Amino acid sequence: TPTGTITEYTTGGTNCRPVGIIEASDNQIWFTCFTDETINSLDPATGTVTVKETLNAGSSPNDIIEGPDGKIWFTQFNGDEIGRLTLDGVTLDNFAITPGSAPNFLTEGPDGNIWFTNFDANSVQAMNTSGTVVANFLTGTPASRPFGITVSTDGYIWFTMFDGNIVTRMTTAGVMDKFQLPTGNAKPSLIIEGPNNNIFFSETNNNAIGGLVKSSI
Repeated sequence: TPTGTITEYTTGGTNCRPVGIIEASDNQIWFTCFTDETINSLDPATGTVTVKETLNAGSSPNDIIEGPDGKIWFTQFNGDEIGRLTLDGVTLDNFAITPGSAPNFLTEGPDGNIWFTNFDANSVQAMNTSGTVVANFLTGTPASRPFGITVSTDGYIWFTMFDGNIVTRMTTAGVMDKFQLPTGNAKPSLIIEGPNNNIFFSETNNNAIGGLVKSSI
């Protein structure tokens, strides 16, 4: 609340381990349960949690967004699939990608495609809303483990390389500019565009938040 009161809502699962979370256009809070392998919605007015979909064993749903098609999209980290679910929870589609990729985080791109990082494949891919992979770009840095991803207002895709210790700016054509972090082994993870259109990211192993001033590039 505005006064700082925190309300905790139980997920309803036995071992949920919630990861991704969004507010969707149905005014519900949607989230993934990585361990229970479910996609869920929370009614913030009542605190009621609804299991929208129980996924295949070993899928490990991670990040979640609402796509430009008004459907819920999510990564399946250990299942090597991108999931798409209607808001009513009725229709689920799973789109397989290369085995061993470990799709991690995702975002809606400036081109209307779903862009996502592949933690173990050292790649960033784009999938159209029909479920077809339309772009695949290797990071060019061995064992970089791409992690968080976002889109800036000027139309670039930004992502972190968790083990590469790099923040990267990329066009939809795959042209990359890499920015090495000054602190070694900082483990950059999640990333957003913040005030003044600058880029901010968490440094998991450095107990720090990094900031990149775009006007200095």
